[in-house]
Amino acid sequence: MLFIDQLVKRWKTLDKSWRFAITAFLIVRLFYGLWSWIVLTVQPLAVQNINLSGEPVLTVFNLQTSEAYTYLRQINGQSLTFRASNQNMLTDLQTGSIWDFSTGIALQGHYTGFTLSSSRTPPSEIFPYHDATLHTGGWLAMWQRFDANWYISIAENGYGGIRGDDHFPPLFPILLRLTQPLFESTFLAGLFISHLATLYALKLLYDVFLEWGGNFAGKRALFFMLIYPTSFFLFSVYTESLFLVMALLSFRSMRNRSWAWAGFWTSCAILTRLQGAALLLPMVYLMWMDYPFLRKPAHWIGLLLPATGGLFYLYLRSRQVSDGVLPFVESEWHAHLVPPWETYLYAIRTLFSGNFTFVDILN
Repeated sequence: MLFIDQLVKRWKTLDKSWRFAITAFLIVRLFYGLWSWIVLTVQPLAVQNINLSGEPVLTVFNLQTSEAYTYLRQINGQSLTFRASNQNMLTDLQTGSIWDFSTGIALQGHYTGFTLSSSRTPPSEIFPYHDATLHTGGWLAMWQRFDANWYISIAENGYGGIRGDDHFPPLFPILLRLTQPLFESTFLAGLFISHLATLYALKLLYDVFLEWGGNFAGKRALFFMLIYPTSFFLFSVYTESLFLVMALLSFRSMRNRSWAWAGFWTSCAILTRLQGAALLLPMVYLMWMDYPFLRKPAHWIGLLLPATGGLFYLYLRSRQVSDGVLPFVESEWHAHLVPPWETYLYAIRTLFSGNFTFVDILN
């Protein structure tokens, strides 16, 4: 009881923004932990029946172990369609035969003894880890997906190890590399950084809206951000939470007319995500309001720091990128800059075309 009393007293001494940020953080983290458990329990196997390079392909990904397999889903000229029947088996819809997903062998039913051939497309092309160390612990492994593997690979192997890694700015991989010795795992280091950054970002965001609109506005701001469908990225080995911290620290420094710090945090934001360059617009405007414009050394320091950070990242890109150092077009990713409304129009056209998938609906 004495320990609990001391804990309660310590809790009451915390700043109001910290108390609310910690509470919100724990509730949302608990929710995503529960959601992870549901996914792992209800649908531990991700099964897709697709066509690649002119052949019908079956892809199987085990969410609990991160094992991946690709097979040619064709037997005696017939293309089969598979679904997961339990945690370890697949069933083809044509005959109801039971297949072992790890070996591709039919164990029961019409095709007993038949074996699925390997696809020409290896699992590493469908579920790439980009030479990043694979984490196999069930509950956490499911968070090592997509861009997380690029950042982990850069942190472990440096730039140039895999084609296209220059698309990812360097600050997050640097922090992963520095933190990795504490956890003996770059992936776990990334989870730690993202969780810590998320907690601090919630505190900073609450402070911003507390100043603008009072306690109710602060709580509502956090509530709306955390119920946003993609807020789970804040807890992944992604840069969203770290970038949010840098942006909020930059805004706070601008508000305090601390231009050197504003430039430093803006530079960190640019080296985290390229969108950080947008912070230069409010900074230049507020500098202009801080009369006389560009007559103070702090103004020049504030502008020089983000310019240096941006040029450093462009230098890294120049060593690999062949289609232009400035990231207006990313041909390897089949991406280019468009107005925001084009994304919505594309989504509407996709849904009304009738050729959409379940993933398209979620997106």
